[in-house]
Amino acid sequence: MGRGDRMPLLNAIRNTPLLWLLVLVPVVLVAEALRPDAHTLLFVLSVLAIVPLAALLSLATEQVAARTGDTIGGLLNATLGNLTELLIALAALRAEPLPAAPVASTATPVQAVEPALLPPP
Repeated sequence: MGRGDRMPLLNAIRNTPLLWLLVLVPVVLVAEALRPDAHTLLFVLSVLAIVPLAALLSLATEQVAARTGDTIGGLLNATLGNLTELLIALAALRAEPLPAAPVASTATPVQAVEPALLPPP
């Protein structure tokens, strides 16, 4: 048993440039601690950091499917396949809403009932 057989994750990271983006996961955490108001920077770093995590999740479900069979693998893929989107949606729901821009309105109030439709007094 060689050294490469014991560390398949490290070999995958070394051989897959997409997984090199994993270094951004701690960078996002540090950036959020140092600059919590830099929303655009945090968003871009988070998007770049979640890409390799989604790839690892896909790789893990493929590995489980190879050992357990197509039925369990398909169930895991259907269950965890949208986990990345679910995490983004939950983060968006937890975020504070942006303040609404003031709207200058010059329109007159709309009448609820047309006067011609009202019965005579």
